[in-house]
Amino acid sequence: MSERKMPLKCTVVDGAITFTIGADILAFAAANHPSFWDGISSCNTPNIKVTDPILFAREVCREINKESETGETPLTDMLDNAIESAVEGGCEGVDHEYE
Repeated sequence: MSERKMPLKCTVVDGAITFTIGADILAFAAANHPSFWDGISSCNTPNIKVTDPILFAREVCREINKESETGETPLTDMLDNAIESAVEGGCEGVDHEYE
């Protein structure tokens, strides 16, 4: 499978969390993003046209890493939410009795 066609996935590789998505899959997700739907077109009609998937992927990465005035990024917000959900869900690898 071409790297550009890789589906979105999150894995642990050599002790590091990695997130991957191919540029073409990201472009497809953007083209079909519900926020851009015009309210009229069929669900099979793209809502936007990504003309350069690689450039678009770079722009999305920039937004993912863009810091707010207090230092948060969409990526750190996502990790905070995932950490909270995992711990509250009773995940393994945590001492839930720790005080």
